[in-house]
This record gives sequence, C-alpha cells and structure tokens, in this order.
Amino acid sequence: MAGPVEQGLNVALALGQPLLLTGEPGTGKTQLAASLAYELNLPPPLVFNVKTTSGARDLFYRYDALGHFHDAQP
Repeated sequence: MAGPVEQGLNVALALGQPLLLTGEPGTGKTQLAASLAYELNLPPPLVFNVKTTSGARDLFYRYDALGHFHDAQP
C-alpha cells in the first residue's frame, strides 16, 4: 500500500494540480520534487523557502522597490 506522500503525489498527478510539500529542513522535499520532475520529463520545480516572516502573498509576488531603484542607477 502506498504511503501518504505517494498517495498525495498520485492524486496531484491525476488531477493535474500542484502539490505543496511541507516538513522539517533536510527531509528531502526538494529532492523528491526534483526527482519526480526529472522522471516525468518536466522542468525543475519551483522552490519557495519559507521564513517566519513569509506570508501567503509572497508565493505570488514580491516587489523590492529599493532594489529596483538601485538597479536602475547608472
């Protein structure tokens, strides 16, 4: 019988939906995603490293106005 991670992967693949992997650092989340993408001939996964200051909106967009201003300087 498949474990919960394998079941989640199978459901996400069957539905064509993304799967959010969570867990402690060093447990293999990024490696699992990279290996699965490789096996399915897909592009590398998107990786978002969460911090205590991270919010849901950070998953979509973060604009660094000061960095943008600095980059625009001659």
